[in-house]
Amino acid sequence: MPQARGLPSLLELPGGDPSFAYVAGFDADNLTAVNVTNDAIESSIALPAGGFPLFAAVRPGGREVYVTVDNLDTVAVIDTAQNAVVATIQLPSGSDPAGVAFSPDGSRAFVANNTAVGSVSVIDTATRTLVGSPIPVGSFPVGLAVTPDGSRVYVANFSSNSVSVIDAATLQVVDTIAGLQGPAGVAVSPDGSRVYVPNSSGGTLAVIRTAANTIVDTVSLPGAVKPAFIALTPDGARAYITNEDSGDVSVVDLAAGLQTSTIPTGDFPFGVAASSDGTRVYVTNLDSDTMSVISTQTDSIIDTVTFPGLTGPAGIAITPCPVGTGPYTGPGTAPGTGPGTAPGSGPGTGVGVSFPPPPPCTMPGTDEDTGAGTGPFTGPGTAPGTGPGTWD
Repeated sequence: MPQARGLPSLLELPGGDPSFAYVAGFDADNLTAVNVTNDAIESSIALPAGGFPLFAAVRPGGREVYVTVDNLDTVAVIDTAQNAVVATIQLPSGSDPAGVAFSPDGSRAFVANNTAVGSVSVIDTATRTLVGSPIPVGSFPVGLAVTPDGSRVYVANFSSNSVSVIDAATLQVVDTIAGLQGPAGVAVSPDGSRVYVPNSSGGTLAVIRTAANTIVDTVSLPGAVKPAFIALTPDGARAYITNEDSGDVSVVDLAAGLQTSTIPTGDFPFGVAASSDGTRVYVTNLDSDTMSVISTQTDSIIDTVTFPGLTGPAGIAITPCPVGTGPYTGPGTAPGTGPGTAPGSGPGTGVGVSFPPPPPCTMPGTDEDTGAGTGPFTGPGTAPGTGPGTWD
Protein backbone atom coordinates (compact mmCIF):
# COMPACT_ATOMS: atom_id res chain seq x y z
CA MET A 1 0.00 0.00 0.00
CA PRO A 2 1.22 3.54 -0.58
CA GLN A 3 2.92 5.14 2.40
CA ALA A 4 0.66 8.17 1.98
CA ARG A 5 -2.28 5.99 2.99
CA GLY A 6 -0.68 5.14 6.31
CA LEU A 7 0.14 1.49 5.58
CA PRO A 8 3.30 -0.47 4.86
CA SER A 9 4.31 -0.37 1.20
CA LEU A 10 3.17 -3.94 0.59
CA LEU A 11 0.21 -5.87 1.91
CA GLU A 12 -1.75 -8.84 0.31
CA LEU A 13 -4.60 -10.51 -0.64
CA PRO A 14 -5.57 -13.52 -2.80
CA GLY A 15 -12.98 -17.28 -4.90
CA GLY A 16 -23.30 -17.36 -4.81
CA ASP A 17 -25.18 -17.70 -7.65
CA PRO A 18 -24.05 -16.08 -9.85
CA SER A 19 -20.37 -15.74 -9.00
CA PHE A 20 -19.24 -12.43 -7.53
CA ALA A 21 -15.91 -10.70 -7.07
CA TYR A 22 -15.85 -9.00 -3.68
CA VAL A 23 -13.51 -6.02 -3.56
CA ALA A 24 -12.41 -4.28 -0.36
CA GLY A 25 -12.58 -0.49 -0.72
CA PHE A 26 -9.73 0.74 1.44
CA ASP A 27 -10.61 4.42 1.02
CA ALA A 28 -14.38 4.01 0.73
CA ASP A 29 -14.85 1.75 3.79
CA ASN A 30 -16.97 -0.66 1.81
CA LEU A 31 -17.04 -4.00 0.06
CA THR A 32 -18.18 -3.94 -3.57
CA ALA A 33 -19.83 -6.98 -5.17
CA VAL A 34 -19.13 -7.31 -8.91
CA ASN A 35 -21.03 -9.89 -10.99
CA VAL A 36 -18.26 -11.72 -12.86
CA THR A 37 -20.60 -12.84 -15.65
CA ASN A 38 -21.05 -9.28 -16.93
CA ASP A 39 -18.55 -7.29 -14.80
CA ALA A 40 -21.38 -5.13 -13.47
CA ILE A 41 -21.29 -3.63 -9.97
CA GLU A 42 -24.25 -5.19 -8.16
CA SER A 43 -24.01 -3.72 -4.67
CA SER A 44 -21.87 -1.80 -2.20
CA ILE A 45 -21.75 -3.12 1.34
CA ALA A 46 -20.99 -0.45 3.95
CA LEU A 47 -18.29 -1.15 6.52
CA PRO A 48 -17.42 0.97 9.61
CA ALA A 49 -16.10 4.44 8.80
CA GLY A 50 -12.35 4.85 9.16
CA GLY A 51 -11.83 1.10 9.29
CA PHE A 52 -9.71 0.70 6.15
CA PRO A 53 -10.89 -2.71 4.89
CA LEU A 54 -7.93 -4.39 3.28
CA PHE A 55 -8.13 -8.11 2.41
CA ALA A 56 -10.90 -10.58 1.72
CA ALA A 57 -11.39 -14.33 1.47
CA VAL A 58 -14.37 -16.51 0.61
CA ARG A 59 -15.24 -19.26 3.06
CA PRO A 60 -15.44 -22.66 1.29
CA GLY A 61 -18.98 -23.11 0.03
CA GLY A 62 -19.20 -19.48 -1.04
CA ARG A 63 -21.79 -18.31 1.47
CA GLU A 64 -19.55 -16.03 3.55
CA VAL A 65 -16.78 -13.54 2.90
CA TYR A 66 -14.35 -12.49 5.62
CA VAL A 67 -12.88 -8.98 5.33
CA THR A 68 -10.03 -7.72 7.48
CA VAL A 69 -10.63 -4.18 8.75
CA ASP A 70 -7.16 -2.89 9.49
CA ASN A 71 -7.74 0.21 11.59
CA LEU A 72 -10.39 -1.35 13.85
CA ASP A 73 -8.65 -4.70 14.48
CA THR A 74 -11.72 -6.58 13.32
CA VAL A 75 -12.89 -9.08 10.73
CA ALA A 76 -16.26 -8.37 9.09
CA VAL A 77 -18.35 -11.40 8.10
CA ILE A 78 -20.46 -10.92 4.96
CA ASP A 79 -23.41 -13.15 4.07
CA THR A 80 -23.23 -13.46 0.26
CA ALA A 81 -26.92 -14.32 -0.06
CA GLN A 82 -27.86 -11.01 1.56
CA ASN A 83 -24.70 -9.06 0.64
CA ALA A 84 -24.75 -7.70 4.16
CA VAL A 85 -22.54 -7.71 7.26
CA VAL A 86 -23.87 -10.34 9.65
CA ALA A 87 -21.10 -10.38 12.28
CA THR A 88 -17.95 -8.61 13.43
CA ILE A 89 -15.11 -10.54 15.04
CA GLN A 90 -12.86 -8.54 17.37
CA LEU A 91 -9.13 -9.25 17.30
CA PRO A 92 -6.65 -8.20 20.00
CA SER A 93 -6.00 -4.46 20.13
CA GLY A 94 -3.24 -3.33 17.80
CA SER A 95 -3.46 -6.41 15.57
CA ASP A 96 -3.62 -4.50 12.26
CA PRO A 97 -5.07 -7.53 10.43
CA ALA A 98 -3.93 -8.16 6.86
CA GLY A 99 -4.30 -11.41 4.89
CA VAL A 100 -6.97 -13.98 5.71
CA ALA A 101 -7.32 -17.61 4.58
CA PHE A 102 -9.57 -20.56 5.42
CA SER A 103 -9.00 -24.22 6.16
CA PRO A 104 -10.32 -26.41 3.32
CA ASP A 105 -13.39 -27.43 5.32
CA GLY A 106 -14.09 -23.82 6.27
CA SER A 107 -14.06 -24.53 10.00
CA ARG A 108 -11.22 -22.12 10.73
CA ALA A 109 -9.95 -18.82 9.41
CA PHE A 110 -6.35 -17.68 9.79
CA VAL A 111 -5.59 -13.95 9.96
CA ALA A 112 -2.12 -12.38 9.64
CA ASN A 113 -1.60 -9.60 12.18
CA ASN A 114 0.63 -7.09 10.38
CA THR A 115 2.74 -5.77 13.25
CA ALA A 116 6.45 -5.65 14.11
CA VAL A 117 5.93 -8.54 16.49
CA GLY A 118 3.87 -10.45 13.99
CA SER A 119 1.32 -13.13 14.74
CA VAL A 120 -1.56 -15.12 13.29
CA SER A 121 -5.02 -15.20 14.88
CA VAL A 122 -7.21 -18.28 14.47
CA ILE A 123 -11.00 -18.01 14.25
CA ASP A 124 -13.56 -20.76 14.83
CA THR A 125 -16.00 -19.96 12.01
CA ALA A 126 -18.91 -21.83 13.59
CA THR A 127 -18.85 -19.74 16.77
CA ARG A 128 -17.04 -16.73 15.26
CA THR A 129 -14.69 -16.65 18.22
CA LEU A 130 -10.91 -16.70 18.57
CA VAL A 131 -9.11 -19.99 19.18
CA GLY A 132 -6.41 -19.58 21.82
CA SER A 133 -3.81 -16.82 21.67
CA PRO A 134 -2.27 -15.43 18.49
CA ILE A 135 0.54 -17.58 17.07
CA PRO A 136 3.89 -15.71 16.98
CA VAL A 137 5.48 -15.58 13.50
CA GLY A 138 7.91 -13.18 11.82
CA SER A 139 7.81 -9.40 11.55
CA PHE A 140 4.96 -7.74 9.62
CA PRO A 141 3.26 -10.84 8.20
CA VAL A 142 1.02 -10.05 5.25
CA GLY A 143 -0.31 -12.92 3.15
CA LEU A 144 -0.95 -16.51 4.14
CA ALA A 145 -2.21 -19.68 2.48
CA VAL A 146 -3.40 -23.09 3.66
CA THR A 147 -2.36 -26.35 2.00
CA PRO A 148 -5.14 -28.31 0.22
CA ASP A 149 -5.07 -31.04 2.89
CA GLY A 150 -5.41 -28.43 5.62
CA SER A 151 -2.30 -29.55 7.48
CA ARG A 152 -0.11 -26.45 7.10
CA VAL A 153 -0.42 -22.67 6.94
CA TYR A 154 2.30 -20.72 5.12
CA VAL A 155 2.76 -17.10 6.26
CA ALA A 156 4.80 -14.46 4.42
CA ASN A 157 6.74 -12.27 6.87
CA PHE A 158 7.52 -9.09 4.93
CA SER A 159 10.14 -7.53 7.21
CA SER A 160 11.71 -10.81 8.38
CA ASN A 161 12.30 -11.95 4.78
CA SER A 162 10.92 -15.34 5.72
CA VAL A 163 7.94 -17.68 5.56
CA SER A 164 6.59 -19.27 8.74
CA VAL A 165 5.06 -22.75 8.56
CA ILE A 166 2.25 -23.41 11.05
CA ASP A 167 0.97 -26.87 11.92
CA ALA A 168 -2.79 -26.38 11.58
CA ALA A 169 -3.55 -29.10 14.13
CA THR A 170 -1.23 -27.97 16.94
CA LEU A 171 -1.29 -24.27 15.97
CA GLN A 172 2.48 -24.12 16.44
CA VAL A 173 5.19 -22.86 14.09
CA VAL A 174 7.07 -25.98 12.95
CA ASP A 175 9.46 -24.41 10.44
CA THR A 176 10.76 -21.07 9.21
CA ILE A 177 11.98 -20.67 5.63
CA ALA A 178 14.64 -17.96 5.27
CA GLY A 179 16.08 -16.40 2.14
CA LEU A 180 13.04 -14.49 0.88
CA GLN A 181 13.16 -10.80 -0.11
CA GLY A 182 10.22 -8.77 1.12
CA PRO A 183 7.58 -11.50 0.75
CA ALA A 184 3.94 -10.42 0.80
CA GLY A 185 1.71 -12.80 -1.16
CA VAL A 186 1.61 -16.59 -0.93
CA ALA A 187 -0.03 -19.30 -3.05
CA VAL A 188 -0.04 -23.09 -2.74
CA SER A 189 -0.20 -25.45 -5.73
CA PRO A 190 -3.39 -27.54 -6.07
CA ASP A 191 -1.48 -30.72 -5.17
CA GLY A 192 0.18 -29.06 -2.17
CA SER A 193 3.71 -29.86 -3.32
CA ARG A 194 4.82 -26.28 -3.95
CA VAL A 195 4.40 -22.86 -2.37
CA TYR A 196 4.97 -19.75 -4.49
CA VAL A 197 6.11 -16.47 -2.95
CA PRO A 198 6.93 -13.27 -4.90
CA ASN A 199 10.06 -11.44 -3.72
CA SER A 200 9.03 -7.80 -3.79
CA SER A 201 12.54 -6.41 -3.40
CA GLY A 202 14.16 -9.03 -5.61
CA GLY A 203 11.91 -9.00 -8.67
CA THR A 204 11.61 -12.78 -8.57
CA LEU A 205 9.28 -15.63 -7.63
CA ALA A 206 10.49 -18.12 -5.02
CA VAL A 207 9.39 -21.75 -5.37
CA ILE A 208 9.26 -23.75 -2.12
CA ARG A 209 9.03 -27.54 -1.99
CA THR A 210 6.69 -28.34 0.87
CA ALA A 211 8.10 -31.81 1.55
CA ALA A 212 11.30 -30.26 2.88
CA ASN A 213 10.21 -26.61 3.23
CA THR A 214 13.15 -25.43 1.15
CA ILE A 215 13.46 -23.02 -1.76
CA VAL A 216 14.10 -25.16 -4.84
CA ASP A 217 13.87 -22.55 -7.59
CA THR A 218 13.79 -18.80 -8.16
CA VAL A 219 11.99 -17.55 -11.27
CA SER A 220 13.18 -14.27 -12.76
CA LEU A 221 10.47 -11.69 -13.49
CA PRO A 222 12.08 -9.32 -16.04
CA GLY A 223 10.75 -5.78 -15.76
CA ALA A 224 8.70 -6.47 -12.62
CA VAL A 225 9.03 -3.79 -9.93
CA LYS A 226 7.78 -4.82 -6.47
CA PRO A 227 6.00 -8.08 -7.32
CA ALA A 228 3.59 -8.48 -4.43
CA PHE A 229 0.55 -10.73 -4.64
CA ILE A 230 -0.13 -13.91 -6.52
CA ALA A 231 -3.00 -16.06 -7.78
CA LEU A 232 -2.80 -19.43 -9.50
CA THR A 233 -5.13 -20.78 -12.14
CA PRO A 234 -7.23 -23.66 -10.72
CA ASP A 235 -5.16 -26.23 -12.60
CA GLY A 236 -1.97 -24.83 -11.09
CA ALA A 237 -0.39 -24.27 -14.50
CA ARG A 238 0.11 -20.52 -14.33
CA ALA A 239 0.69 -17.78 -11.79
CA TYR A 240 -0.46 -14.18 -12.10
CA ILE A 241 1.56 -11.73 -10.00
CA THR A 242 0.77 -8.06 -9.35
CA ASN A 243 3.77 -5.75 -9.79
CA GLU A 244 2.88 -2.71 -7.74
CA ASP A 245 5.40 -0.15 -8.99
CA SER A 246 5.63 -1.20 -12.65
CA GLY A 247 1.85 -1.22 -13.04
CA ASP A 248 1.51 -4.61 -14.61
CA VAL A 249 0.96 -8.32 -14.00
CA SER A 250 3.54 -11.04 -14.62
CA VAL A 251 2.30 -14.32 -16.08
CA VAL A 252 4.45 -17.32 -15.16
CA ASP A 253 4.40 -20.81 -16.66
CA LEU A 254 5.03 -22.76 -13.47
CA ALA A 255 6.06 -26.03 -15.12
CA ALA A 256 8.66 -24.23 -17.22
CA GLY A 257 9.63 -21.81 -14.46
CA LEU A 258 9.43 -18.94 -16.91
CA GLN A 259 7.70 -15.57 -17.15
CA THR A 260 5.76 -15.76 -20.42
CA SER A 261 4.27 -12.27 -20.58
CA THR A 262 3.47 -9.08 -18.71
CA ILE A 263 0.06 -7.43 -18.87
CA PRO A 264 -0.19 -3.66 -18.26
CA THR A 265 -2.95 -2.77 -15.79
CA GLY A 266 -3.81 0.40 -13.86
CA ASP A 267 -1.77 2.22 -11.23
CA PHE A 268 -0.58 0.18 -8.26
CA PRO A 269 -2.05 -3.25 -9.07
CA PHE A 270 -2.74 -4.90 -5.74
CA GLY A 271 -5.21 -7.74 -5.21
CA VAL A 272 -5.43 -10.62 -7.66
CA ALA A 273 -7.79 -13.60 -7.89
CA ALA A 274 -8.83 -16.17 -10.49
CA SER A 275 -12.39 -17.26 -11.25
CA SER A 276 -13.09 -20.82 -10.16
CA ASP A 277 -13.46 -21.98 -13.78
CA GLY A 278 -10.07 -20.49 -14.63
CA THR A 279 -11.26 -18.33 -17.54
CA ARG A 280 -10.60 -14.97 -15.90
CA VAL A 281 -8.15 -13.26 -13.56
CA TYR A 282 -9.19 -10.09 -11.74
CA VAL A 283 -6.70 -7.42 -10.61
CA THR A 284 -7.53 -4.43 -8.42
CA ASN A 285 -5.67 -1.20 -9.26
CA LEU A 286 -5.57 0.67 -5.98
CA ASP A 287 -4.50 4.08 -7.26
CA SER A 288 -6.66 3.99 -10.42
CA ASP A 289 -9.87 2.97 -8.63
CA THR A 290 -10.37 0.26 -11.23
CA MET A 291 -10.30 -3.51 -11.65
CA SER A 292 -8.70 -5.12 -14.70
CA VAL A 293 -10.34 -8.26 -16.11
CA ILE A 294 -7.87 -10.61 -17.81
CA SER A 295 -8.77 -13.47 -20.14
CA THR A 296 -6.55 -16.44 -19.37
CA GLN A 297 -6.99 -17.69 -22.93
CA THR A 298 -5.33 -14.63 -24.43
CA ASP A 299 -3.55 -13.15 -21.39
CA SER A 300 -4.93 -9.75 -22.26
CA ILE A 301 -7.29 -7.29 -20.59
CA ILE A 302 -10.82 -7.67 -21.92
CA ASP A 303 -12.65 -5.32 -19.56
CA THR A 304 -12.02 -2.64 -16.93
CA VAL A 305 -14.41 -2.08 -14.04
CA THR A 306 -14.42 1.50 -12.71
CA PHE A 307 -15.38 2.07 -9.09
CA PRO A 308 -17.15 5.30 -8.15
CA GLY A 309 -15.28 8.02 -6.30
CA LEU A 310 -12.14 7.40 -4.29
CA THR A 311 -12.58 3.70 -3.55
CA GLY A 312 -9.03 2.42 -3.20
CA PRO A 313 -9.82 -1.15 -4.34
CA ALA A 314 -7.49 -3.47 -2.44
CA GLY A 315 -8.14 -7.11 -1.55
CA ILE A 316 -10.34 -9.26 -3.78
CA ALA A 317 -12.03 -12.63 -3.34
CA ILE A 318 -14.28 -14.52 -5.76
CA THR A 319 -17.15 -16.86 -4.95
CA PRO A 320 -17.24 -20.17 -6.87
CA CYS A 321 -19.05 -20.54 -10.16
CA PRO A 322 -22.50 -22.13 -9.73
CA VAL A 323 -23.09 -25.66 -10.98
CA GLY A 324 -24.48 -25.58 -14.52
CA THR A 325 -26.69 -27.81 -16.57
CA GLY A 326 -25.74 -27.37 -20.22
CA PRO A 327 -22.87 -26.93 -22.66
CA TYR A 328 -21.58 -23.72 -24.14
CA THR A 329 -21.35 -23.69 -27.94
CA GLY A 330 -19.13 -21.41 -30.01
CA PRO A 331 -16.59 -21.21 -32.81
CA GLY A 332 -13.09 -22.51 -32.28
CA THR A 333 -9.84 -23.56 -33.87
CA ALA A 334 -7.68 -26.52 -32.91
CA PRO A 335 -5.40 -29.27 -34.13
CA GLY A 336 -7.30 -32.36 -35.25
CA THR A 337 -6.63 -36.06 -35.33
CA GLY A 338 -8.23 -38.61 -37.64
CA PRO A 339 -7.95 -40.56 -40.89
CA GLY A 340 -7.13 -38.72 -44.12
CA THR A 341 -8.35 -39.90 -47.52
CA ALA A 342 -5.71 -38.11 -49.55
CA PRO A 343 -2.94 -35.55 -49.19
CA GLY A 344 -4.55 -32.27 -48.25
CA SER A 345 -8.00 -33.60 -47.30
CA GLY A 346 -9.79 -35.78 -44.81
CA PRO A 347 -12.01 -35.62 -41.73
CA GLY A 348 -10.44 -34.56 -38.47
CA THR A 349 -11.49 -34.11 -34.87
CA GLY A 350 -9.84 -31.70 -32.51
CA VAL A 351 -9.83 -29.76 -29.32
CA GLY A 352 -11.35 -26.35 -30.04
CA VAL A 353 -10.54 -23.05 -28.36
CA SER A 354 -13.52 -20.74 -28.24
CA PHE A 355 -13.03 -17.30 -29.74
CA PRO A 356 -14.03 -14.84 -28.54
CA PRO A 357 -13.77 -16.25 -25.01
CA PRO A 358 -17.15 -16.83 -23.37
CA PRO A 359 -17.94 -15.15 -20.05
CA PRO A 360 -16.78 -16.90 -16.88
CA CYS A 361 -19.20 -19.30 -15.21
CA THR A 362 -21.02 -20.01 -18.49
CA MET A 363 -19.14 -23.31 -18.86
CA PRO A 364 -19.48 -24.68 -15.32
CA GLY A 365 -18.91 -28.10 -13.84
CA THR A 366 -17.88 -30.81 -16.29
CA ASP A 367 -20.08 -29.66 -19.17
CA GLU A 368 -18.54 -30.12 -22.60
CA ASP A 369 -18.23 -27.25 -25.03
CA THR A 370 -18.24 -27.65 -28.78
CA GLY A 371 -16.92 -25.62 -31.68
CA ALA A 372 -15.75 -25.95 -35.23
CA GLY A 373 -12.18 -27.24 -35.32
CA THR A 374 -9.50 -27.06 -37.96
CA GLY A 375 -5.89 -28.10 -37.98
CA PRO A 376 -3.29 -30.78 -38.67
CA PHE A 377 -4.08 -34.39 -37.88
CA THR A 378 -2.13 -37.54 -37.11
CA GLY A 379 -3.03 -41.01 -38.28
CA PRO A 380 -3.58 -42.55 -41.70
CA GLY A 381 -2.91 -39.92 -44.33
CA THR A 382 -0.38 -37.17 -44.58
CA ALA A 383 -2.23 -33.89 -44.61
CA PRO A 384 -4.29 -31.52 -42.45
CA GLY A 385 -7.88 -32.51 -41.83
CA THR A 386 -10.92 -30.37 -41.09
CA GLY A 387 -14.04 -31.07 -39.11
CA PRO A 388 -15.91 -30.37 -35.87
CA GLY A 389 -13.87 -30.19 -32.69
CA THR A 390 -14.93 -30.70 -29.12
CA TRP A 391 -13.39 -29.29 -25.97
CA ASP A 392 -14.05 -28.96 -22.31
